[in-house]
Amino acid sequence: MEVRRPNILKWLRKLFSTEKAEELITSSLFIRSDEAELKDFFEQIYDIEKFCKWFNFFPIVWLSFDKKYFDVGCTGTIRFSLPPFYYKLQVVKIVPYESIEMIAIGNTLEGRALFTFRKNGDGYVFEDPHYLTGKNMLIHKYYTLLLAPNHEAFMNWRYSVLKKNLINETLNKKKGKLHND
Repeated sequence: MEVRRPNILKWLRKLFSTEKAEELITSSLFIRSDEAELKDFFEQIYDIEKFCKWFNFFPIVWLSFDKKYFDVGCTGTIRFSLPPFYYKLQVVKIVPYESIEMIAIGNTLEGRALFTFRKNGDGYVFEDPHYLTGKNMLIHKYYTLLLAPNHEAFMNWRYSVLKKNLINETLNKKKGKLHND
């Protein structure tokens, strides 16, 4: 009886192959128009300092960018400590109060990420889809098995901070208008 051994070279080739499917991870937040204006909502994303205040949860997940705003050409890195991983993004398109589009740059991931805003009934929806693929199957599996499954839960938690910031900003603006009248 012949014992069949796994072909290690074949397995390694597959592991480092560039053939893999794109992974879509997405999250969204709805905020009523009486809780925040679109301008303020957009500003919480567009202004990187404001973005970091609600998004970053150091030392677990944090980002840093080379400019103050998500303008075309702005580049940055998103870092994860558990599990250790990072990838770089560059802003390639911005439509004020509608969308910001980024592409993955560097050597770990390929793909794009979007920040989109749209009117929906009595409020606004912010959507954050990412269409990403690891450069090879090893990185792709690491990303899809360890990071992607936690994306929605993490973002929903951080969106609660964003929503609180927006509501407080709206209340402070209304208070300021009352005192100035």
